[in-house]
Amino acid sequence: MVAGGLLLTSSTTLLIPRTSRVVMSAASSPNDAGDQTGAINQLTHLHFVLDQKRKAFKNWNRLVYKLTKYSLIVLIVWGVFLI
Repeated sequence: MVAGGLLLTSSTTLLIPRTSRVVMSAASSPNDAGDQTGAINQLTHLHFVLDQKRKAFKNWNRLVYKLTKYSLIVLIVWGVFLI
């Protein structure tokens, strides 16, 4: 059976509901005070906070920011090739 350009087999019809349930629970936002925030929302908030700190560091001293940035890139590349 073809639906929306996807071939639906027995394995995909079982996989799609399970996958969507996991993704939707990870992206959930709290409706009540006792509800938990989903992992995707928590990661988005963490990224936002880190990005604000990065921008403040960049505005403080652009030269130090670029030196730090490229030093970290070189260290990561060196670490990947070392392993």
